[in-house]
Amino acid sequence: WDIIMGFDRHPWLIPPASIDPKRRPVPSYHRRTMRLDDAAA
Repeated sequence: WDIIMGFDRHPWLIPPASIDPKRRPVPSYHRRTMRLDDAAA
């Protein structure tokens, strides 16, 4: 797993290719107060 900081200043997890061949980032919801929908507004 790789971890990157997203535009929302929260960590996003990137699974290994064995789990997700496209390696799509998954947001971490731990202690998250802002939803992604709120960032677009």
